[in-house]
Amino acid sequence: MAVTSTSFARLREARAPVFIAYPLLGSDPSPAALERLHSLQVGNSIPAQHLPIQVTALASAQILVEGLQRGGRDLTRTKFVAALAACKT
Repeated sequence: MAVTSTSFARLREARAPVFIAYPLLGSDPSPAALERLHSLQVGNSIPAQHLPIQVTALASAQILVEGLQRGGRDLTRTKFVAALAACKT
């Protein structure tokens, strides 16, 4: 659920407990990663909204590609997981 000022007001009125988890902080993405995301947004007409979700999707795609490349041609789930586990960064 998206957290908005309206939803906060409703929860406050209902005196409901609120727990919020953010997938990343504004300081988490590196400048290079944000530049890569910006070029993807511009090159593919992607709106610059929902930034946390877009950053998470880009990071997930990069992890997938890294695992596929390191796993080799005869890739299995076991090789894929081992390839990612062997990554230092």
